[in-house]
Amino acid sequence: MRFITLVAIFFITACSNTAEVQQTWAAPDIKERDLSGTLVVAISDNKDRQKTFENRYVEKLKAQGVRAMPSYLIDKKKIESEDVIAFANENNLDTVLVTVYVGSNDFEMFHRGTTYYGVQPMYQDYYGGFRRYYGVLHEVGHTPSYFTSHKELFLVTSIYEVKTKELLWNTASSAMQAGDPRNLMDPFIDSFIGQMKKDGLVN
Repeated sequence: MRFITLVAIFFITACSNTAEVQQTWAAPDIKERDLSGTLVVAISDNKDRQKTFENRYVEKLKAQGVRAMPSYLIDKKKIESEDVIAFANENNLDTVLVTVYVGSNDFEMFHRGTTYYGVQPMYQDYYGGFRRYYGVLHEVGHTPSYFTSHKELFLVTSIYEVKTKELLWNTASSAMQAGDPRNLMDPFIDSFIGQMKKDGLVN
């Protein structure tokens, strides 16, 4: 049972919530532009999740010294692109950061069972009274084979310049869903901001 317990603990740990950047792109001259502040927009039909996601993104960007505001502050039930641009201009925000869920990938993974062996010491007498030591393998534990179902989620964050509406930066990230998908908000945001650091967009 101890072997099975250790394997189960390892598997749970391996499935902890993390997000990984899959691909990224940045405009060649993005560092040369004089950009200040960003409006964070999360595309979601669920307003509560949108608000939570935008607040977390804004909080983490501010921790990096970025002046950021959430788009849910726009006082309209249905927000159009013109409303986003107008709000950004009113608050002197030069960019709009848009995050959207782009899909998922469902798959099953086969985990082959493992048999654990111990060594039992055995001795054999030689002529003259000498004894030779050798070991005999014997099974001490076993984990059965099994299938596990997994869901991989994909999000994309894009940064647009307000003045020109030009795409400046785009990054796709993925994460394995383990439980409540809301637990992936921070890992996704951290992966995007981590890429921004690599690209020199934030400190």
